[in-house]
Amino acid sequence: MCKIYVVNQTNRLKFAAYLEEMHRQRYQIYVEQRQWSELESPLKLEIDEYDNSLATWLLAISDTGELQGGVRLVPSDCSTLLFDHFSFLASNMDIPNDPNIWEITRYYMMDNKAIAPDGHDVKRHLILGMLDYAQMSGVKGLFVVMDTGFLRMMEAFKWDYTPMGLPQRYENGECVAVSINLTTEMVERHRHMVNFWSHSVVLPGEDDLTHKQHNFVAEETRLLAKIIQNKPELVQPLTRYIADAGSMDPNKVSSALSNIECLLLESITEASSSRSLFTPDLQPVGAQFGSS
Repeated sequence: MCKIYVVNQTNRLKFAAYLEEMHRQRYQIYVEQRQWSELESPLKLEIDEYDNSLATWLLAISDTGELQGGVRLVPSDCSTLLFDHFSFLASNMDIPNDPNIWEITRYYMMDNKAIAPDGHDVKRHLILGMLDYAQMSGVKGLFVVMDTGFLRMMEAFKWDYTPMGLPQRYENGECVAVSINLTTEMVERHRHMVNFWSHSVVLPGEDDLTHKQHNFVAEETRLLAKIIQNKPELVQPLTRYIADAGSMDPNKVSSALSNIECLLLESITEASSSRSLFTPDLQPVGAQFGSS
């Protein structure tokens, strides 16, 4: 059976290995498969400014520990993708600024046809888990920037949604911003149509996953990306260190993590006067680096 795990500020260090894998999978989906070249990174991790302490990730993880997909939720009373980058898609209504209205971003599945051993569709389970968790959290509405193809799914499951503006063409297709009215009736109708009646999500504190080895947490990854932007000459050595950090050789791993941590500390020291490398959420966490 697949379970949908809720990961947020309270438990994300425990799930750091899965979050690192999520960023790698997102890179495979968005950069390597969908060719979103603006997201290219030598780190081979797709991570942005919304992967921060305010985010909640829902991760679909199999009984064997395989990460199969995920989605990110962010409250709209802080910075959102729609407001910051796609406001032109909301020509017919105001962009929400409400802690009880959340933005959906970075939904993906590694295999859109994945079926769990108990026979249920993992993709539908993840979407139901997202709706259930949002409702549990007192959320009254959701919104999302998405390819127009997803409108067929919303129609099929009779979601209560409203386009926020006209669809717009982009290099890889056509996208639209959609507002979703989250009601008990809509969620229960979706549950009935996907025929999934078990508890749909595992909340923080309820999980039984084994703590796994990881190399990075989100803040460190974003800091490394900033360092590369400011010092392009470090791309090659840093890429080599990151490759070695994933080696099966413990000596290589130890040396690579030590080199990366030294580079982090040097860059933090250089930036300490101007804080030019940091955003309010991007603070050094070197004490956690490479922890298990």
